Amino acid sequence: MADNVVLARNTDEAPQNDRFAQTVAFSHYNNISAQLPIDPETGAIVEGGIFEQAEQCFENLEAIVESIDHSLNDVARITVFVRDIRDSTFDATFIKFVVELCHAVGISVCLEGVETNEEYEVVGGMGLDYIQGFLFGRPLPEEEFERRFLEGRA
Repeated sequence: MADNVVLARNTDEAPQNDRFAQTVAFSHYNNISAQLPIDPETGAIVEGGIFEQAEQCFENLEAIVESIDHSLNDVARITVFVRDIRDSTFDATFIKFVVELCHAVGISVCLEGVETNEEYEVVGGMGLDYIQGFLFGRPLPEEEFERRFLEGRA
């Protein structure tokens, strides 16, 4: 594939939408669309709880990844958006399940957006490989970053 070529692809093995492609290849990267817990055969949301629904999302992702001749081991990043992690048993359980699934296929997990001690208390024991967010530091001007973290290391 030539540089800067954009190619949209779909597979029947995952839910489709007329307005969006399941994956878009750009250069040597693929951006895979978000997946809902929809069974591609029935078009319905799978029955059950969070585990069944998360498993369907990963099955959909796997089908898309395999349709472009890759495997989940090639996945570099999965982004999951949650709200109110401190108050949502669903979101906390979902993150734990995603961490377990990613680790099962050899993917490291970084949780972004931890801003408070309370959020850190919720996610600190979930087996995450990395945690980042404003709790640990805010963005710095280049000069300040160099002064704090790079001076004296040469």
